[in-house]
Amino acid sequence: MKWIHKNRIVSLVALLIIIVVFCALNSCAKKSNEEFILESALEVSMRIEDSFKREALLGSIANGYATQGQYEKALEITEEIADSPMKDFSYSWISQCLAGEGKFSEALEIARLIGKEGIKSNALSEIVVSFSDNKQYEMARAISDSIMGSFLRTWSLVEIGKRLFENGKRKDALIILEKAFDFAKLIEDQEERDNSLDAVSSGFAKMEENERAMAISDMISNDWTRARAYKNIADAYIELGDSAQAQIPLEKAYGLAIKVEDVDDFNRYRFFAGLGTRFFKAGDYEKGIQIIRSIDSDIPKIRSLAWIAFRYAEREKTEEADKLFSEALAIAMEIEEPYYKAIALSSFGRAHAEEGENRKAIDLLNEASDVMLEIGEDHLKRLAMYSISWSYILAGAYERGLEICAKSDPWHQVWLLGILLEHQKESGKKLGRKERQLVKQMVASEMDTEK
Repeated sequence: MKWIHKNRIVSLVALLIIIVVFCALNSCAKKSNEEFILESALEVSMRIEDSFKREALLGSIANGYATQGQYEKALEITEEIADSPMKDFSYSWISQCLAGEGKFSEALEIARLIGKEGIKSNALSEIVVSFSDNKQYEMARAISDSIMGSFLRTWSLVEIGKRLFENGKRKDALIILEKAFDFAKLIEDQEERDNSLDAVSSGFAKMEENERAMAISDMISNDWTRARAYKNIADAYIELGDSAQAQIPLEKAYGLAIKVEDVDDFNRYRFFAGLGTRFFKAGDYEKGIQIIRSIDSDIPKIRSLAWIAFRYAEREKTEEADKLFSEALAIAMEIEEPYYKAIALSSFGRAHAEEGENRKAIDLLNEASDVMLEIGEDHLKRLAMYSISWSYILAGAYERGLEICAKSDPWHQVWLLGILLEHQKESGKKLGRKERQLVKQMVASEMDTEK
């Protein structure tokens, strides 16, 4: 009898444990993916000792809550940030989210909390865009007049003009663009004036005022900014479907940019990669590919070649597409240093994931993961982990991405959770049980970010 009684007690305890576990799992299941990811990111960020890094992540997480419409929580997190530019950035992001939902009075109220004028100007310029999207042009104009930053004030006027034009109010649009131009000409700071003239010229191009757009771009004093302005004019023509007209500013941009020397490598490579893809969009395929092949950096070259290969595939030019895919892969495989090779393969995989070619993306990422094991320096390995995890997430392989990033540091883990949040929101894909467990492992880890 004692044995039977003891067994009953054991069975009862086991049953209670099952009930408790079931209730806990059920409670977790009731939490949306968004809440679960944001709460996990917040907990992981608390392990970071470096206050600057921690507050940067808090601002990003607050923005995540704001994009979910949880403004009280977003503001609560923002208030935990010490007075710093990051706190202002967080207020700025929240105000932009509110404006995007048409909550204009609340958006302006939050924008008033921003201390630094530059960040406040950025927030107000985005609120101007939201007012314009809502066809409240007079209010948009009034707010633009209160913006202190010269470039952002000009830019906001141009954006109002573009939306007036899109709504069939061409005359009003041209009037406001002339106002923006008059203001831009009077700006004393050269860089601000050049950037403002760039914005105005692209606005006139949008309205097919070709000669006016080019003449204003020619007024820009800095060669690199002027080359960028020509590229922006070309964008407007490409969007309008006028490929022949687009090639004129593209040629000017290319001819000018190759002469400029005092530009850092990152911006140079990115500019020429963008220029190459635009030539392709404008119908000059050979010139576009030639420019991309001339880029002296593997990763932008690989991604741009992949982009063009996918465009060829869309046009059923299979042979041309296959050649460019093979060329891009060969460039990645020839890299000897493990870190750069892993990053290149990851970037190539990400390019496939962005085009929905997830199976091919995962094959490339598996290759990148194998190469990653050869990286000796810890900080480089963590960077490679982040890049590969990011690409796995975009390919929908959440479990594999989280497995890799769970072995990294809190800083990169929080950024990856942000990417995961965005992807699952866009794709509709939800986290499975195993994937939630991996996120919980990140939260439970005691790894120090400085190690």
